[in-house]
Amino acid sequence: MPVDLDSRIVERGRQLYERIEEGEPSFFAKDWTSKILDRSMNDNAFKVEMFRFVDVFPALDESKSVA
Repeated sequence: MPVDLDSRIVERGRQLYERIEEGEPSFFAKDWTSKILDRSMNDNAFKVEMFRFVDVFPALDESKSVA
């Protein structure tokens, strides 16, 4: 992996982590996380796609790249 890409991924991770720490967890966030984890444990195809998304997400530069 190119050094520049690696440093961008690390920096994006830090930014996301800081944003998480700023907010307080809500009931809905816990509920959503629980549903995602439950589905990934019961649906292997979904689990593969979820981890692919999690792996590539830090490299996405704009919201339309997600769609």
